[in-house]
Amino acid sequence: MLKVSKHMYNRVSILNLTGDLDYDGILALEGAIHELWKSGAGQILLNFSGITSVMNAYINSLFTPIQAITEAEGTVALCGLNSKTHKTLKRAIFYPLVKIYDSEIQALKEFEDANLISAA
Repeated sequence: MLKVSKHMYNRVSILNLTGDLDYDGILALEGAIHELWKSGAGQILLNFSGITSVMNAYINSLFTPIQAITEAEGTVALCGLNSKTHKTLKRAIFYPLVKIYDSEIQALKEFEDANLISAA
């Protein structure tokens, strides 16, 4: 079962993911991304450091919400991927649309350096 918790850093919405990205987990994550997008979030960081497994059969379901955000000049980034998760996500059709960072700190620093966020 996937647990999704949200926090903010300036204008970046960060979703911390814990558990399995199985069918139900993908649906929960897809819903969380959609809700952020509906609320006007343009910079979203998905922290995968708590993910224990990914079922690649369902991962491409995330393409539609990620594509909508990037087409509207938003940014979706991923961080905290272990090697197995990274290998699985590299096969996903949305992979070219996202940025990958080793850690949340690194991602947020690059968001700041690119002037994608500023103190709210």
